[in-house]
Amino acid sequence: MTKDKSESTVLGDIGGTNARFAVLQDGALSDVEHIKVSEYQQFADALDAFLKRCPAGRSIHHAIFGVAGVVERERCALTNNPWIVAADELRARFNFSTIHIVNDFEALAWSLPHLTAKDLRLIGGRKPNVAAPMVVVGPGTGLGVAAYVHGERGDFVLGSEGGHATLPSASSREDAIIAKLRTQFGHVSAERVLSGPGLENLYRVIASLVLGPSRNALQPKLPRRRSQTVARSAGPLLILFAGCWAAWPETSRLASARRAACTSPAALRHSYAIIYRNPNFAPALRPKDA
Repeated sequence: MTKDKSESTVLGDIGGTNARFAVLQDGALSDVEHIKVSEYQQFADALDAFLKRCPAGRSIHHAIFGVAGVVERERCALTNNPWIVAADELRARFNFSTIHIVNDFEALAWSLPHLTAKDLRLIGGRKPNVAAPMVVVGPGTGLGVAAYVHGERGDFVLGSEGGHATLPSASSREDAIIAKLRTQFGHVSAERVLSGPGLENLYRVIASLVLGPSRNALQPKLPRRRSQTVARSAGPLLILFAGCWAAWPETSRLASARRAACTSPAALRHSYAIIYRNPNFAPALRPKDA
């Protein structure tokens, strides 16, 4: 998107909890810097802090940002935090010549055709039809969904806010869980369960159904052997990453079932070929011998 490869471009992956920045120059990517969203009131302040620490600094005149929210007229009010990413404000403050703002999962979807066999792990035993549309799904602070579609007039990406689709149920037990969630949230979307905060929501509801509304029973506790992993992790999604399935057997079982229930319709809607999930899904989906 830059006219000259020698020119530097600042890249940003802006999520609900974390922001990641790097610089692309001469076709090479710098180290990625992680920033907590909670440390800055505004997106521009976080970007400014990164650029001040970056050797290229103010010589950067191009920017591309993938953001966790709906992008309209070069502006995004992020779904799960108070930041606003607006092209006109960033041009004025940082003197960018070009700036592109795109939904983060739309950006991921554009990468799907470039993935090779070594980047992927086959799940389910059947060979995918690589000519069919592809779906990328991934949890974080919310649940992201987008599709890459091959077309006669050129390939294109379908962005979505699929994480806000209504969470389906397949049993009376799940009916009871969703009913409990509904008393708190009203509409129960997929990301109320299939996300970092969602796993905590699911755990607390199951604990209340099994043990009653005991305050101690509702506090998630991680095994001591995972303490080092937990210490290096950030945010509630560590519950999933740390692999603490044994601590929450029903929570993990239902979360996996809901992943399948929510992603299968997406696959059917897009003439199922492959569902690509970002690495956040991988630990829970790998075969035990992998």
